Amino acid sequence: MYGRGQLLSLYSTALAPSHNVQSRLRSLGLRTVCHLKAGRVYCYRDRRAGRQRRPLPTTRRLDNVAYVITGNRPTTSAKVRRPPSVITVDVHQHSVSTGVELAFSCLNIRSLTYKLDDLLEVRRDLSIDVMFLVETWHDTDCVAFQCMRVDGFQVVDRPRPRKVADTLATNHGGVAAVAKPGIRLTALDLGIKPATLELLSIRVATGSSSCVVVLVYRTGPITSAFFAEFTDILDRVATTVDPLYIVGDLNIRLDRTDDA
Repeated sequence: MYGRGQLLSLYSTALAPSHNVQSRLRSLGLRTVCHLKAGRVYCYRDRRAGRQRRPLPTTRRLDNVAYVITGNRPTTSAKVRRPPSVITVDVHQHSVSTGVELAFSCLNIRSLTYKLDDLLEVRRDLSIDVMFLVETWHDTDCVAFQCMRVDGFQVVDRPRPRKVADTLATNHGGVAAVAKPGIRLTALDLGIKPATLELLSIRVATGSSSCVVVLVYRTGPITSAFFAEFTDILDRVATTVDPLYIVGDLNIRLDRTDDA
């Protein structure tokens, strides 16, 4: 086995290996080291990733006996300009559904506790996938919602805050979203706590599709503060990239055109 030093010592003064050295290199399978052609030594280089072999650099001698490399770029063939293959397609977001269709419903339930069986029967008969409920009249430890979670339903709820904690009086108000198994509900924080309405913002997702639903329940006399808070809510959700739905009960008689 020849070492590096031994191989270098066998090179001739013309920087070309002798015939014996060339034969030995070929027998060792080291043909990638160098080869002799037309009295000049050429080194082999791998052609990984389809790279072309660069020619030997051309040099120019200066007056101070120094050499300057003037170029070693490979010769390039004429390039054929081809038309672009990328076509711009204008696709409106969410114009094509990528998931299954969902049936939504919004109900003013007026006490969920005593109407749970009726609610589930309506959901089954009408094949409702997601239910939005207002006036649930529930607290945080609502037994009806616990039963629905046990059955596989997803529930996101917000009871009306009680002014007095230690009381057995009915807690009016309250909003909630209930989805059948297989549909994901995620509560969204809009960074606002309105005083004139009850609010619940939810992202509904199934498969690769999703939408944002803002559930609103307004009660009591209508004031200018309500319109200010409702406008703020719309400003916050208007920039969402998901389809947006506003559902609930605003308790406004829109059929009365003479009522400002």
